[in-house]
Amino acid sequence: MTVAEKPCRFWMVYGMDRGVPTKRHHTVEAARAEANRLSRVNPGVQFYVFGSEYAVETATKRVHEFDGKNFIDITDDIPF
Repeated sequence: MTVAEKPCRFWMVYGMDRGVPTKRHHTVEAARAEANRLSRVNPGVQFYVFGSEYAVETATKRVHEFDGKNFIDITDDIPF
């Protein structure tokens, strides 16, 4: 995440033993559709949909948490 980017929620699809997911889906529905598509072309492989909950950026020492609708700044005074 760069300084110019605002944190936003996204979902990823993980196939068991298929490597690291790289595609970000902007809606849970899109991720579910992709998991269903992948399961059809890879019989016997389980696919999971994971959603982001936190965004942390060390450069700014800011911590954001997803509150159900938006990311909120939950940065505290811990010096790390």
